[in-house]
Amino acid sequence: MRDFQFWLYILIGVIYLLTRFFKKPAQQPTDVPDFQPEKPVKRFEPPPVKPGGPPSKTLTFEELLKDPSRDPEEIAIEKNLFQQSDLNTLEPIIDRVLEKYADKVKEYRKGKKGVLSLFVGEVMKQSKGKADPKLTNQLILEKLKS
Repeated sequence: MRDFQFWLYILIGVIYLLTRFFKKPAQQPTDVPDFQPEKPVKRFEPPPVKPGGPPSKTLTFEELLKDPSRDPEEIAIEKNLFQQSDLNTLEPIIDRVLEKYADKVKEYRKGKKGVLSLFVGEVMKQSKGKADPKLTNQLILEKLKS
């Protein structure tokens, strides 16, 4: 048995060395065009906070790579990626959610705090992910306390 293991290790070592020495060098892809932007590429800086709040994190690099000359803020505005942090927009959504889940509101008031995430999740769902989660959480807590 030992003799077999010895020859097995030798064979594995030889195969390893052969693959290392006879390996072809990796070829560079030839279909990649030279990247020469018309104007210098601007480093992505988050745009200043606007009434809509900071942009959500769905602004992908694919969008920036499609057209590197465009400003990231332009793309965020075009794709409507800014979060909603306007009270006038969020309060009606929160009211609808609390009315829809009136039984869960009673459970929350009895001490079941885990239901809060259900409310926040439902507001995010109805706002299509645009609601600012921190602000939503604060507004829901205020409404549940009153």
